[in-house]
Amino acid sequence: GQVRDAAYQATTTDFWGSLAAVGGPGTWVLGGAFNCGKAQPGQVAPVSHGCPSALFQGVRILDTGREGGA
Repeated sequence: GQVRDAAYQATTTDFWGSLAAVGGPGTWVLGGAFNCGKAQPGQVAPVSHGCPSALFQGVRILDTGREGGA
């Protein structure tokens, strides 16, 4: 299922250096949104991002629901 109230904390080089495995084509998922969230006034342009599953080791994961003061 989908993870909620989570964020990771790392520098870019530490984050990508902790990549231990990348899933195959069967794990690739496309996600999207109806607007890109840019400009003033806001632009309405559909956007999408896709990626395979990935395993990262040794990255600090935050519970934003608890640690973010929400």
